[in-house]
Amino acid sequence: MEAQKLNADVEQLEERAVELAGQIEQLEAKEKVQQDRIDKYGIRADGIDKISKEVSAEVKNVKAAATPIKSIFGGEEYVKVKKSEWSRIVATFEKALTRNKLLDKYEAKIAELEKTVDYLKTRMEKFANRIKEMKKFLTEKNLLHEFLYLTRKPEQETMQDRIDRKNAEARAKNKQADQDGRRKRGIYEHNI
Repeated sequence: MEAQKLNADVEQLEERAVELAGQIEQLEAKEKVQQDRIDKYGIRADGIDKISKEVSAEVKNVKAAATPIKSIFGGEEYVKVKKSEWSRIVATFEKALTRNKLLDKYEAKIAELEKTVDYLKTRMEKFANRIKEMKKFLTEKNLLHEFLYLTRKPEQETMQDRIDRKNAEARAKNKQADQDGRRKRGIYEHNI
């Protein structure tokens, strides 16, 4: 009976050890992701140490304001805190949760945007390579000059060119109208 109990205890301990090993692996993976993020965004360890010191000073102030009280029924101790300190603790906790939620939200957006930027960079590289291949092909076939001529922007027309073009169009229109009028009246050029 005692051997079975010991075996059950050993099995529970082994299960607990496996669970703890899994949790340790998860924490290590999380820490690695955080370290990668720190390395990526240039957050320096000395900045984190400075912030940690400032936070630890605040934590000491809060701990000093709390008075431990033993429970009447035994078990876990309680903490007695002034109402003003309690409000400050709750406000700080609320701010921390809000910041964490915002951080998670924007980290997801940043990751999504980084994926989009990477995708667009690859598309641009493919496009640039395609243009180089096209240019190389046109150069090999001696068609680059003709291609550039076909794809050029039309030059801006000077005012004099535009006046000349409009005058030529008006003369052609007047000549056509004159011919149509003579035709209606029966006057042909060979009769003149």
